[in-house]
Amino acid sequence: MKNILKIELSRGFRNRDFLLSIAIGLGICIAHIVFESAPELVWQKPSVDKGGIPLSLFGQWIGGMTSTFSYIFLSLMPLLAAIPYAGSLKRDIKTGYIKNLYTRGKKQDYLFAKFISVFLTGGCAIVIPLIINFCITATLFPAIMPDPIAKGQTGVVDSQSVGIELFYAFPLLYIATYLLVYFFISGIFASIALSSTYFIKYEYVVLIIPFVFVQLISFLSRFINVYDINIQYWLETGTAKNSTVPIALAEVGVILLAVLVIYVVGGKKSETY
Repeated sequence: MKNILKIELSRGFRNRDFLLSIAIGLGICIAHIVFESAPELVWQKPSVDKGGIPLSLFGQWIGGMTSTFSYIFLSLMPLLAAIPYAGSLKRDIKTGYIKNLYTRGKKQDYLFAKFISVFLTGGCAIVIPLIINFCITATLFPAIMPDPIAKGQTGVVDSQSVGIELFYAFPLLYIATYLLVYFFISGIFASIALSSTYFIKYEYVVLIIPFVFVQLISFLSRFINVYDINIQYWLETGTAKNSTVPIALAEVGVILLAVLVIYVVGGKKSETY
């Protein structure tokens, strides 16, 4: 089991697709700094000289305020999470590589190792660019504690926003919590693509399944006027309300359970191996 897991993790993190996903995500995050955050420096000093409140790191990084590039990043998150390794199962089946692995261990060991590696690579592909964006933004803007008086400078503006007390008391912990959420949800996105392998013929179609899935949920949420089920909606920092949390947790739980059932049952029934 350990050997197969080690092999899968190595394949997952040491491949061009993982680097490609990181590069795309990082490109969006850098573009955010160049075209949205950095230009704010032009007027910040004159504003501060007149007694204004300086812009803070916590409101200027890509996850700190809703903007064009943050929207693009969140929209592409399902695809970027799937690119690194979610298509590897389909690849292993087509090339016959999977048969070689079965000479080293059990079928269920391979399936478990594959799921873990896909989940972790999906999460890392999303979180790494965000962390880099935060660190670069920290060199441009001071880490001033968020002030409710200047709430218009951050994305957390509603008194009912999830974690608003944590944001104003411990902003770094608030951001770390959101990064963990992004990691977990991205892992689920990648797992959705992995599970669809059993029903889809082409690898590139497998990779876009999570993106299509999220867009369908987004359309459904608008159609029935229940925005709390829109994954893109509650992934935006400061957007989701406290009332959204139970709905989001239930939604994630149902999706994860469905993914696991499909993956396990599909793996056991597959005769490809």
